[in-house]
Amino acid sequence: MDFKSIWLTAMWQVFCVQGVMFSQVLQGPQNKIDSLKELLANRPVAPQNVAIYNELAKAYNAMQADAAKVFAQQVISLSRASSDDRMLYNGYNELASYYLGIGDYSGQKPWEIEKLRIAQALGAEALMFKAYLDLGACYAFLRKLDSTEYCLKKAEAFLASNDDDRILGDYYKVLGLYHSNTGSLDRSLEHNLQAIRLYEAAGAHRMQAIIYNNIGVLFLKRTEYTKAIPNFNRSLKINRQINQLKMICVNLMNLSAANLGLDNIDESIQYLEEALIYAGMLKSDLVTGAIYTNLAISYFEKKDTESQLYYNNLAIQLFKKIEDFNKYVMAMISLADLHTREGNLKESRQVLADALETCREIQDARGLRLIYQRMVQLDSLQGDFKSSLANYMAYNKITDSVENIINKDKLRELQTKYEVLEKEKEIEFLNSENKTHELRITRQKYHNHILLGGLSIALLIGGGILYQSKIKEKLNTELAAKNSEIEYKNKILVENRKQLQVALDEREILIKEIHHRVKNNLQLVLSLLNLQADQVNDPKVNLFLERSNARITSMVLVHQILYSTDNLNQVNFKEYLQRLVNAIYQSFGFEDKRVTYHVNSDDHYFTMDFTILLGVIVNELVFNAFKHAFPSNKPGHLFLNVLMKNENSLKIEIGDDGIGVPEDVLEKDVTSYGLKIVDLLVRQLKGKMKINSNDGTLVTICFKELPKSFSNGPGKNTHS
Repeated sequence: MDFKSIWLTAMWQVFCVQGVMFSQVLQGPQNKIDSLKELLANRPVAPQNVAIYNELAKAYNAMQADAAKVFAQQVISLSRASSDDRMLYNGYNELASYYLGIGDYSGQKPWEIEKLRIAQALGAEALMFKAYLDLGACYAFLRKLDSTEYCLKKAEAFLASNDDDRILGDYYKVLGLYHSNTGSLDRSLEHNLQAIRLYEAAGAHRMQAIIYNNIGVLFLKRTEYTKAIPNFNRSLKINRQINQLKMICVNLMNLSAANLGLDNIDESIQYLEEALIYAGMLKSDLVTGAIYTNLAISYFEKKDTESQLYYNNLAIQLFKKIEDFNKYVMAMISLADLHTREGNLKESRQVLADALETCREIQDARGLRLIYQRMVQLDSLQGDFKSSLANYMAYNKITDSVENIINKDKLRELQTKYEVLEKEKEIEFLNSENKTHELRITRQKYHNHILLGGLSIALLIGGGILYQSKIKEKLNTELAAKNSEIEYKNKILVENRKQLQVALDEREILIKEIHHRVKNNLQLVLSLLNLQADQVNDPKVNLFLERSNARITSMVLVHQILYSTDNLNQVNFKEYLQRLVNAIYQSFGFEDKRVTYHVNSDDHYFTMDFTILLGVIVNELVFNAFKHAFPSNKPGHLFLNVLMKNENSLKIEIGDDGIGVPEDVLEKDVTSYGLKIVDLLVRQLKGKMKINSNDGTLVTICFKELPKSFSNGPGKNTHS
């Protein structure tokens, strides 16, 4: 298990503070609180004190104390009694900030919605703009990206009339958070840099610190630790100047994460020990518990079992005390991993059983998946393959259940959004009908005046008027019939459109489900192969199972990418290659990192069939390079280049600086089974393969004219 990944994931989910707001405290939050309480001394609870209660809520929010919730509720109660909507908005804002600070985004959402309702009632554009942004950020934390996009579009309506650099910076900050959650890290970085420039122009130093931290987190996600560290240091410098205690803790924990990624374990521990000092000043159990958890994982990397056990138990006791059972479960899982590493399998199973019971009580699907995953590993270590398979099926069931809920929520959200748009169109149509009706009434009055003025000559032209009246009546009757027919056809078209949209949504979900099922079935095959490999001592059979495992993995990745993206027809070949090469690299366990690799490719999109064929080719060549090019602990580097001059011309280069291939082998025909597969697939795609061995090995594969059914077509390549 990759404990660094667990550590970084926990950090990002709890303390990345993407868009999180903290009150500026120049002299320390406690000083401000003492001053405000002194103002309230010997004064009754009265509407005149509501502003003081609001400032107290802000100050306690800076310390992440439960008192913030109490004072925010006091503000709301007094504001409702005095019908002060402006102050009511402030109360909702502080209550939302409280839930945001403790990471309870579901608790935050209703108060953000109340803020928006008050802002709309007041007709205050600045408040509406801010309310849409805060609600959008909340939806982003809840992974409801369609709702986030909707809030951002609503906020865009106020951009043209807003020249406040600070508020514009807030917009780009939330936009950066949205693109970060969609996986568009480059676009997220671009928007965060725009936010930095706007905050700098506005002199908003606290917000600059938050964005520098967010940029560092983006680089952490891309495992570019050396680029992450300078941004965390910039944020830390500003936060020290303005005494932002919680943000200082966040910066120090993120610096610890980056150094752990660079294997600077002692530096990682030093940052966490410094963070503990600030957490004591902050008096936040939540922050302290997170630091304990991270210290335990850092000491795990250092292989200091005694220290890891000490901090792990501190974290468990603290999270249980504050009843944060989600983090309690994660700490229990970390403790089970420690027992497993030390060979105490019985103790590990007991800890997992306790964590499993808690997970079921709080219905923590993420925790259940991790626990079942650990149980599969324990069963395999103890040779209980029947129990291992049962736990694996339970893991798959939990995974399917979670993803089905996500798909249903997304479908429900899309359907609601569609119905809202249809209702807006209906209202617009009715307004248009009302205006038409008013014009008809005006025209009728005008006709009546003409008729009254022409009574004097009615006897002379009565016959003509009667004739015209009959013709007009006939035309009106025909027009009414036509209008009724048009309205009926429009209703049919609207109904057909709704049914078609529902069918398309269901088709997309079913296709994703198929890809997901195929991926799960292939992974089950992989698990069975691994279980079988543990029971076989024949080197040839083990080699066959190892190569089969790698080939199946290359197919699993295609289906995994397809069901996790919105594009069901094309695969991002760059993303696929990076994940495929990394999977092969991890399977060889180059823990000392003596062998490195690099994938150089633009964003090319190919069909699933073509991607699988290319994946098998790349899998065989990369596997051979890692296996044979660097014997006897020889260090080296492997590179993979993908070049595409036009839509039908593709060139793939796979090279290394290893020992190379002997000339007598190059002169012979391709004999190994793996290379036979490569040669067959290259010729099937009408390509050419060339192998050179000079200071290493370079395999060049060229496809001058790809089949149109495999090509992604003009304009589909993106270079972001």
